[in-house]
Amino acid sequence: MYALYSIGPSLERRYGTRSFLLLYFFGGLFGNIFSFLFSANISLGSSTAIFGLIAAQAVYIYKNRLLLGSAANALLRNVLMMIAINLVLGLSPGIDNWGHLGGLVGGFLFAWFAGPSYGISENIFGENVVVREVKRQSVVSAGLLLLAATLTSLRFLLG
Repeated sequence: MYALYSIGPSLERRYGTRSFLLLYFFGGLFGNIFSFLFSANISLGSSTAIFGLIAAQAVYIYKNRLLLGSAANALLRNVLMMIAINLVLGLSPGIDNWGHLGGLVGGFLFAWFAGPSYGISENIFGENVVVREVKRQSVVSAGLLLLAATLTSLRFLLG
């Protein structure tokens, strides 16, 4: 819950409420699919979705590193260290690291293809203006749902 409290509000501001909910949903969905595919244990909780948010934070920093300047490298290292530490802690008994990895994958895919990415352009008066790219959320959402359905179907087909 602390991770949701610390990075959730800033991600929601960057993504907007609708996109943030989709991001959270896809992190959780992919986490549960990975858990279902690769783990025999029963898992529960929202940590898969939280890992999706953490992956989205890393993607946001990476894609906007030019605008973030020298702080980007330190921010990205901190996020990657947080992921590594939590995956190591996930090796403890009773923790479903497959779900965490799936959450990372789902969050990464959504953030990479539908997350905000900014650039600087000059307008006709010579002032710098930050322009947000158009997000293709419906296409990305459909593609990720198709991928999720395919992964789940493979589990049933392969036994």
